[in-house]
Amino acid sequence: MEVTQPEFKVFNSLGRKKEKFEINPNHGGKIRWYNCGPTVYDSSHLGHARSYISFDIIRRILQDVFGYQVEYVMNITDIDDKIIKRARQIYLFEKFRTNILKDGTKAFEDIMLQSTEFYGQKLSRETDMDKQAMMQRLMSKCVLSVDGDVKSIEEALNSNRDVLVEYLDHKYGSEVEDNKIFTSLPRKFEDEFFEDMRALNIPRPETVTRVSEFIDQIIEYIEKIVENGYAYESNESVYFDTVRFNAKHKYGKLVPEAVGDQKALEEGEGVLNVDDSKTEKRHPNDFALWKRSKPGEPFWKSPWGPKGRPGWHIECSVMSYKAVGDSLDIHSGGVDLKFPHHENEIAQSDGFFDSDEARIRYWLHTGHLEIEGCKMSKSLKNFVTIRDALKDYTFSQLRLLFLMHSWGETLDYSEATMIEALKFRKTLQEFFSSVEEYLSDLKPKSEMSSNDSELETKFKEAKAQILNHLTDNFNTKDAMKVTAKLVNTVNKYLKDEQSPNSVILEDVRNYVLDLLQKLGAWEKDADLETSDDRKQRKIRYLIKPFLEVLASFRLEMRQIWKNSQLDQIPVAIDTVKSDLEKLGVVLEDEFVDGRLSTLIKTQGKEKFTKDLSLEEAEEAVKPFLKILIRFREESWAIWKNNQSDSIISLSDRIRSDLLELKVELTDVESGKAKMRIFFLDDVEINQRSREESRKIAEKQAKLAEREAKEALKKIHPSQLFIHSTDKYSKFDEKGIPTHDNEGKPITKSQLKKLIKMYEQQEKRYNESMN
Repeated sequence: MEVTQPEFKVFNSLGRKKEKFEINPNHGGKIRWYNCGPTVYDSSHLGHARSYISFDIIRRILQDVFGYQVEYVMNITDIDDKIIKRARQIYLFEKFRTNILKDGTKAFEDIMLQSTEFYGQKLSRETDMDKQAMMQRLMSKCVLSVDGDVKSIEEALNSNRDVLVEYLDHKYGSEVEDNKIFTSLPRKFEDEFFEDMRALNIPRPETVTRVSEFIDQIIEYIEKIVENGYAYESNESVYFDTVRFNAKHKYGKLVPEAVGDQKALEEGEGVLNVDDSKTEKRHPNDFALWKRSKPGEPFWKSPWGPKGRPGWHIECSVMSYKAVGDSLDIHSGGVDLKFPHHENEIAQSDGFFDSDEARIRYWLHTGHLEIEGCKMSKSLKNFVTIRDALKDYTFSQLRLLFLMHSWGETLDYSEATMIEALKFRKTLQEFFSSVEEYLSDLKPKSEMSSNDSELETKFKEAKAQILNHLTDNFNTKDAMKVTAKLVNTVNKYLKDEQSPNSVILEDVRNYVLDLLQKLGAWEKDADLETSDDRKQRKIRYLIKPFLEVLASFRLEMRQIWKNSQLDQIPVAIDTVKSDLEKLGVVLEDEFVDGRLSTLIKTQGKEKFTKDLSLEEAEEAVKPFLKILIRFREESWAIWKNNQSDSIISLSDRIRSDLLELKVELTDVESGKAKMRIFFLDDVEINQRSREESRKIAEKQAKLAEREAKEALKKIHPSQLFIHSTDKYSKFDEKGIPTHDNEGKPITKSQLKKLIKMYEQQEKRYNESMN
């Protein structure tokens, strides 16, 4: 079915302005999109999440919201200086660990002395202040002497690791000959990366390319650039000739002001190649297409020598061309890739085709991610891994954070910004629960009230505004603001309207839920669920009716207490019994020594299990039934002993018991008493624990402040300054300072402030005495 898409505007980094989004008519109606993937030498961090969540959201807007077909390709950089160095360091460290535990204390202390001396020299040459601070911090952690036991050496090894591996790689890196270590490390972190993406609800790209699988194509591509006269061989390496290229074309189309930035260019050349390139290049702006491999580096045979490997920038030019074709609709990456990586990509492609024709229509770059206002950098060891972030927040909460901010601007990941994301999710959860409650009770209306008409109008306006925002450079920030406003409008409507319109309510609920789901921010995509996710979903589906029985019984007991109708307790108890029987659970009541005792039986797999084994189902329901049965038995005792005052404390205990089982029961007073059930995971439980600790700490701080104020009131004004001998040396007859601690007279302005403080204390003291 042909889909008519609305007109889009996209901020194109190449022209630095918003442009009308039009896909190439030769692409068969598909958006061809190439995204720069990770260099897999370490665990993925929130900087990666910043880019990949943002582009996943844009991809979903195009594909799921507006019906575009998207051919999404992403590369994996599995050959790179950082990978080579890290692989060698890990290999050499483990080898050193094994040997040093045999060699003992003296050998360890000798090598650490050499390591810190080498690292200190490296530190003295470093000019970047942030890196200097990081290196000094690592040096300060080093343990140079140890006891003779294995545990002491192990602890010192872990503490000294960052400094030690730099020395080991410097001394022994060139001796590493096992090429397997250069393939096993990137494959390990690639697997981990895609696990992290799955945990963030990011689908795998349709096509994944790896540099190691495109070596022959890279060599052919470089040969063509050489043939066109825009690259040259030097000492078995090949460099792009920016001078000759500039004579016919333009180098610096994307970030012209950065051309000549030698620091950025050196970082692009790689930590293992920067010194060689300085002597081998004809011009400082030239960059490596192919690098001669030195001892201790992986290598491939090429026309320029027996041992070499690809440069960084060439990989994306080649892989995008081979995987997608000679033209792209979108090329994307983080803002840090603009220069020199993407700048050099453009030059390489122009040099290969010997043409200035734009082969990429739109360049998209996500903004930086900061942590509590500070620059995040893996090289500075100032980063939060995705896995650590997911210990504190759910994927939904993180995605909502990204949706609430502009994808192309700097995003601050902080407690403050996450609190806003958590509040927004809670607002949405309560909105869905509230609407669900009303829909369960409402009957269709024959006529529209003025409130109904107003809500319907505002709903249409909100949908139009959200459409406009999403088509205006994928502006999810303002789209989420409109969504929040719509939710608040519905909440107000439910308070004002005596007979809400079920049709409009359901339409709004479905629209908001569908929008969030399409943006990947609510429930996980079914095909991205793990087996544990699926099992947990089935368990929650199974136990929810039991929780509803418990919640309803708890609500009924509270109403009984409120209305002083203890005689209704037996009726409520019997209702529980009949409700559970409908769910496949039979209660057999016995009365032992004047107490109610209940046996539980399940009625078999078909009626009870809901896609789980009988054992799994019984195990899942058991703790909730235990709470319910105990509540039921204790409620019978309340009726028997006429102890209505116990109902509220018992009701509160039920909430605490359920929270231990990761279920939150929320009391709601909105027209009539209700309760809402929320399932929690470990992350949300920890969040509530942290929030509770924060509230306790705030309460204690306020109490301490109040106690300090009370204690201050009891101090006689003459004693207010008399003990501050570190500040003052002489005092008048009232105890007001006349000279500072150096014996100098107090200035007039200082004396005026001190007298005011004295008078305020005198007033406080007199009030407390009275």
